[in-house]
Amino acid sequence: MSVTQGCDNVSQLPRQPHALSDTSTNDQKRQENKPATIKLKNGCTTGKNKLLLTIFDGFRWDYDRDVDTPFLDQMAVEGVKAAYVTPPYLTITSPTHFTLLSGRYIENHGVIHNVWFNTTTGQRKEYYMTQFVDEYWDNGSLPIWITAQRQGLKTGSLHFPGTAATYQKETIQVREVEPRAYDYTNETAWRENVDKVMKEWFKDQDLDFVTLYFGDPDETGHKHGPDSPERREAVKKVDRTVGYIRETAEKHGLSDHLNIIITADHGMTTVFKGGEVKEIVLTDIPGFSYKDLQFHLLDYGPSAMLLPKEGMLDKVYQALKGGHPNLHVYKKEDMPARLHYSKHPRLLPIILYADPGYVISGFFPLQTNKGEHGYDNEVMDMKPFFRAVGPDFHSNLLVGPFETVNVYSLMCHLLGIKPEINDGSLDNTRHMLISNRESCDSGDTDVSKSSLHNVFIGLAAVAGFLLLVFVVVTSYNGYKRHKINPKAKDTGVRNGCTTGKNKLLLISFDGFRWDYDRDVDTPNLDQMAEEGVKAAYVTPPFLTMTSPTHFTLLSGRYIENHGVIHNNWFNTTTQEKKQYYMTQFVDEYWDNGSLPIWITAQRQGKKTGSLHFPGTAATYQKETIQVKEVEPRFYDHTDETAWREKVDKVMKEWFKDQDLDFVTLYFGDPDSTGHKYGPDSPERREAVKKVDRTVGYIRETAEKHGLSDHLNIIITADHGMSTVFKGEHVNEIILTDIPGFSLKDLQFHLVDYGPSGLLLPKEGMLDKVYQALKGGHPNLHVYKKEDMPARLHYSKHPRLLPLILFADPGYVISGFYVFQTNNGEHGYDNEVMDMKPFFRAVGPDFHSNLLVGPFETVNVYSLMCHLLGIKPEINDGSLDNTQHMLISNGVSCVSGVKNGCTTGKNKLLLISFDGFRWDYDQDVDTPNLDKMAEEGVKAKYVTPPFLTITSPTHFTLLSGRYIENHGVIHNNWFNTTTQEKKQYYKTQFVDEYWDNGSLPIWITAQRQGKKAGSLHFPGTAATYQEETIKVREVEPESYNYSNETEWRANVDKVMKEWFKDQDLDLVTLYFGEPDAVGHKYGPNSTERRDMVKQVDRTVGYIRETADKHGLGNRLNIIITADHGMSTVLQGEGVNEIILTNITGFSMKDLQFHLVDYGPAGLLLPKEGMLDKVYNALKGGHPNLHVYKKEEMPARLHYSKHPRLLPLILYADPGYVINGFYVFQNYKGQHGYDNEEMDMKPFFRAVGPDFHKKLLVDPFETVNVYSLMCHLIGIKPEINDGSLDNTQHMLMSNGVPCESGGDSGGDSGDSSNSILHNVYVGLGAMGGFLLLTLVAFASYKLLYKKRKPKRRAKDEDEIKDDSKQTTF
Repeated sequence: MSVTQGCDNVSQLPRQPHALSDTSTNDQKRQENKPATIKLKNGCTTGKNKLLLTIFDGFRWDYDRDVDTPFLDQMAVEGVKAAYVTPPYLTITSPTHFTLLSGRYIENHGVIHNVWFNTTTGQRKEYYMTQFVDEYWDNGSLPIWITAQRQGLKTGSLHFPGTAATYQKETIQVREVEPRAYDYTNETAWRENVDKVMKEWFKDQDLDFVTLYFGDPDETGHKHGPDSPERREAVKKVDRTVGYIRETAEKHGLSDHLNIIITADHGMTTVFKGGEVKEIVLTDIPGFSYKDLQFHLLDYGPSAMLLPKEGMLDKVYQALKGGHPNLHVYKKEDMPARLHYSKHPRLLPIILYADPGYVISGFFPLQTNKGEHGYDNEVMDMKPFFRAVGPDFHSNLLVGPFETVNVYSLMCHLLGIKPEINDGSLDNTRHMLISNRESCDSGDTDVSKSSLHNVFIGLAAVAGFLLLVFVVVTSYNGYKRHKINPKAKDTGVRNGCTTGKNKLLLISFDGFRWDYDRDVDTPNLDQMAEEGVKAAYVTPPFLTMTSPTHFTLLSGRYIENHGVIHNNWFNTTTQEKKQYYMTQFVDEYWDNGSLPIWITAQRQGKKTGSLHFPGTAATYQKETIQVKEVEPRFYDHTDETAWREKVDKVMKEWFKDQDLDFVTLYFGDPDSTGHKYGPDSPERREAVKKVDRTVGYIRETAEKHGLSDHLNIIITADHGMSTVFKGEHVNEIILTDIPGFSLKDLQFHLVDYGPSGLLLPKEGMLDKVYQALKGGHPNLHVYKKEDMPARLHYSKHPRLLPLILFADPGYVISGFYVFQTNNGEHGYDNEVMDMKPFFRAVGPDFHSNLLVGPFETVNVYSLMCHLLGIKPEINDGSLDNTQHMLISNGVSCVSGVKNGCTTGKNKLLLISFDGFRWDYDQDVDTPNLDKMAEEGVKAKYVTPPFLTITSPTHFTLLSGRYIENHGVIHNNWFNTTTQEKKQYYKTQFVDEYWDNGSLPIWITAQRQGKKAGSLHFPGTAATYQEETIKVREVEPESYNYSNETEWRANVDKVMKEWFKDQDLDLVTLYFGEPDAVGHKYGPNSTERRDMVKQVDRTVGYIRETADKHGLGNRLNIIITADHGMSTVLQGEGVNEIILTNITGFSMKDLQFHLVDYGPAGLLLPKEGMLDKVYNALKGGHPNLHVYKKEEMPARLHYSKHPRLLPLILYADPGYVINGFYVFQNYKGQHGYDNEEMDMKPFFRAVGPDFHKKLLVDPFETVNVYSLMCHLIGIKPEINDGSLDNTQHMLMSNGVPCESGGDSGGDSGDSSNSILHNVYVGLGAMGGFLLLTLVAFASYKLLYKKRKPKRRAKDEDEIKDDSKQTTF
């Protein structure tokens, strides 16, 4: 390889351009129309035009062939299109982008992978975090941004890989780093990025060069595959964005001096999947072992790198070489030279890559992407596209392929800068240019720059080493701090809480319908109900068949979320189907993201087992059940002797001998009998008697082995059973009998399997098949999967086929003819009563003799997790729906509520959605806010302080003071002497305005040992008594309050980086909506309703993200607002308040005023003019209230502070106060009397310290402060609220676990402690004597009256039990 500088030759010769049409006229016109100052001069490139490099990640060269792309086509007509470009190898994002930026092959620039790693520590950083590792990017090759800046140009970068790094102590001048968890597919955000680049960067800041990155169609290609409809839609979106880029350039007057290059980093290929694919699994290759490796980078698509242990290189290499026909294995020094991927010291000794369509897995296939890149760069699917347009480019020119490495020298030429050493050449791209590469001026390099370059490299290397040492030491210390110590073993229900130490047995009797005990004597089931809990019935998930419903029991997810969508695994490409039994062994079918409770329990230190339970055979995230027995093939589900042997094994060998904590046990009857004979048959009744005998044997055996007092038993089923209609008069559902339907129109089908079916029509046939079947039979329901009723939760999973069918009860779906012979079936709508299974529970944690109302199967999982004392995974159920079964009522001994008191150990998140009025959820569906209310506390409304505007009301939340006491009296800081005013944003940075004697909770918490943070909350930027919030992010100026993507990024930061990683105790988080929308469009507008929906989605995301990061059971969340919003009256009939129109009033009489700011105003009359001004305004308008500040109504608490001016004005709702004329055009306003209902905000709270399903009466927001102090266990500052007004929300009723009197205060001194212990001792002695006397005297009476008490309650309880809410 020859390394070139400037225009030296490289191996690849330039392709000859092919003219799409005659270009001479177009080029001549373009040159004639150029302005004299920025143009091609004498056939040379001036280097004065701006340049935009845009990347659409993963846009393959041929993606425009199956989609209409009018804007890309127009760009080709008006500019240059390449047949394709060849990226460098390795064809993944960060390495290929840095080749674009530096013109170096990957082995030369050193960004060798998306993932930074350290082979010594074993540390890896995934793609996003690698963006911030300076020493990874700053590796000797300067990106074009820095080179351009050093030669006098101004550069910027938005979201481009490499943007975040520092290069030789220099960063990009103007940059925006991609937020974490950024939504790459959001077209609205794309347009905002384009607007920023064109307007703010190119036009306003006059940048010369910008790089702009979009993460799609890569993301869509990975998820859905490169041949999917979703990918085609993503390409359409790209095309629209290309049009918007050029339109926006034109709008801002940039088109005639802006060159645009649009390309991609790589392409995408389809991943092969299915039973016939021979997966590349390294551990399946004979002779290979992970034990021979020191480090590996695997399970990352089709490429991998291995570092064998010392002396093991040849062994590993020889084992893998030829170990799979589609795997290429190289020692790095033997890598093909054409790949330029061998020389860098970061590359590991062994490099692997797969053939197209294959991925490399370590232990087992776990990669689920349908599309991948990272293959050999000569594979056509890896080639990206290329377009270029602008004043320096030819028009209507199609050029041959070239390598990505050449784009760098092209860009340097266009910008008129001298390139660094690079591996490309302008010779390979100059034919695109009107100038044919000639520059208008050139010169020699300055040798001194080379020396300085080397100095920078050396300094950067030293800095990088020190940073690495710091990161390693810090990470190790963090690990030590967070290690969990095992706790002593304990059992039982203690102090009214569940210890999680009892064992648990979950039993499923397949197909046991809720009413099967009604026509059969079931003495053992009856006894279990008397001694434990019985549910009226439970509602299973749809589809009501065995494997899907059992996995809902195990995971707490609806079927569309856990992905076990049917009893049968299938492959639509190969047409392969596996019946129920064989599907049990298909790991990738079960291991689909949702962990079953076995694995979750094991990972939290429990020992688990499973006997014959569906899902037992599978491996989940490389882990199997510790103790398991898989059901044999052709097993006799009806053999009662075998049933007893199973019970003996579980009780004796597993629970007693091996001391397992949790076991699942499965019996295949009465399902088998119900299918064969029908649910109303004598045979089914006999099967139920057998079940009852087995229940008796289970409990007898538990007693025999000493388990009864520490074993909870749950017995339920997966579904029920319905009778199948048969006979001549039955209108059977036979699909081929339906006019217009043909199986030839299907690519794949899953029918002849009871009452449900899944169909995959051939391409283009979906609507035809749907229309034929829809209404084709009166007892057949046909849905496109996206139209499935939401209540069924059976539409979202990608495994579900496009058409879903299910029959009415009694019917089955046949394909060609009737051949299903079962007399009983399940699989019907889960609302059909015949589909409901039964439920019993008994044990030390359960109430006795309790009949409860119905609940969904999805809730059993959280109940089991609670009983075992483990933290559940994300799930769709809630302990709220089952906790009433428990003696503890669902209170865990390890939660933040201990012995009826608040520990102050849970974290707290206070969220404000600015301007969210108390009733905004009444005209919009808000499922997440509703769920929060069901699982926590909802206030009817809260009353904010007056003045009802943003900064003052937020500081009341933070300090617990009324506004007259804390002194943040307005959104605007002002100085009456200098007449200076600062608007809302600038006021955030005036320390003396905020630091006025009242400490916000952040500082108080920090001074008492807590770690606090704040993101965008009013008051965040200020310093208080020389102390700032330790972790904070101040809202940027001109921030877009409505950007939902940014909202999610902020939530991610708070949950992951602040609460989880930095272990903060208290965080405040602010969102500027729906206030902004309410102002602009009014509180009754469609836009406001849409914004409330966005708020609701965000509330859901907040709670989902908390659970994702393990915060759900130790994080209290309070969500409220600062004020509400009222409609502003506008129009000709409105008597506007204009002060200068009031007789006798003159602005000349004022020294200072603060008006034209909504419905409130402050006036400082000149000396001696107070009464004149007051008397003129008082009564001057029927909707204007005027007070001397000392006469303000006391209830408003807005008179005492010295900052308040002598005259205070406020208007009636709907009016605003204007000075000289009407210029306020908002349709919504706040700032009115705080007693107005429109000013009241909302309030929700949820978490381990709060009651559930509790609706509380209104209270003032001044009380939130003391509530927060109590929750985090700190002593509050002097404040105007009281915990008395909110303590009823708390399970502890406001009692802290350590108290010296005040809530959250310090404990008493040692003498008080000793005296306390003396009292406790004396009280205990006296209590013992009294208890002995009472017990002896009343023993027989109590014993005689005890047993018959509860039976009479059953009918009332079944009516009322499902209505647990106090709403």
